[in-house]
Amino acid sequence: MTIVEHLLMKQQQIPFATGAFSRLMSELVVAAKLISREVNKAGLVDIYGFTGEINVYGEQVQKLDEYAHKTIIRRLRHTGVLCAIISEESADIMEIP
Repeated sequence: MTIVEHLLMKQQQIPFATGAFSRLMSELVVAAKLISREVNKAGLVDIYGFTGEINVYGEQVQKLDEYAHKTIIRRLRHTGVLCAIISEESADIMEIP
């Protein structure tokens, strides 16, 4: 059973469930798969190392961290269930219209 199948099964058992949590989790699963794919081919696509940027904590930004951050934000923005996202990779609250 996949995570999405499990979520949908449990959602059907809760009469007041709206599906919002299931949508969020489904998109996180997709983001994790995309990130995993990049990690698996990291040696081939130059995703190791630093970006040359410094994050809000004064640390050098890793290419893979930046890719993961952007991927998760991109996947969650279009769900329609969030109004903002907060991430340790960003100094600001990212409002979602």
